[in-house]
Amino acid sequence: MILLWDILKTILEIAVLWFTYYQILVFFEGTRAFQVFRGLAYLLLAFLISEILGFTTINWLLTRFFAISVVAFMIIFQQELRQGLAHLGQRHLFSLGMEESVLMEVIEELASAAFKLSKKKIGGLIAIERETKLKTYIESGILLHAKVSSELIQAYQQMIDKAHAKGILVYGATILPFAKSFYDTPERQAARDKVNEWIRNSGRFDAVIDFDKIMRNPYNVITILPDMHDGDFLHPNEAGYKRMGEGVDLKLFSPDL
Repeated sequence: MILLWDILKTILEIAVLWFTYYQILVFFEGTRAFQVFRGLAYLLLAFLISEILGFTTINWLLTRFFAISVVAFMIIFQQELRQGLAHLGQRHLFSLGMEESVLMEVIEELASAAFKLSKKKIGGLIAIERETKLKTYIESGILLHAKVSSELIQAYQQMIDKAHAKGILVYGATILPFAKSFYDTPERQAARDKVNEWIRNSGRFDAVIDFDKIMRNPYNVITILPDMHDGDFLHPNEAGYKRMGEGVDLKLFSPDL
């Protein structure tokens, strides 16, 4: 009985280790950390082979390497580790893919966005991740749903400077309220507040059109007026766009008016 339990325990330990390592690879697939994990797997395999064959020197070098690689890995990939730990609790441990209800919600949102953009004759680029992973490109960009970074402010300033160099006036428009919408998160609210504050008070624009002030609910200033959106607390309806248009000083575009 004891021998059988020892065998089962060994098999169970191997299965747990395999499943854990597989989940780590899946989680970091497409990122810089994924390549490191794969490289560590090759080094571990080389370590086991050197242990079996009795290659003392190689075994000694790999042992010392693994001793310092843990610290080096935590320093180099501290951002990825923070993001991984932050999202670990949001994942379903045994989920193999996106739930059908979530997938349908994503499809509906994409279809709705494409329909509304086409009605307004606005072009847009939507990247959908399939076999080719996009995490590498995401890592090199600026996450607009995260806290506003200095790079984002600098991008605004660069566009303003280039326009002014060509003698073009630049008007800043504040971001509309979006509380209660699917887009609403505390991080995005904080980003909106910071961007709007910068647009109003930076002095970088030739004029400011405060759409936020025009469209917000006076009883709940982080939400859009209840009769000015198309039901999603995000996109203005026809009356909303009319109100926004009426709030713009036309003299900004034609001094003769």
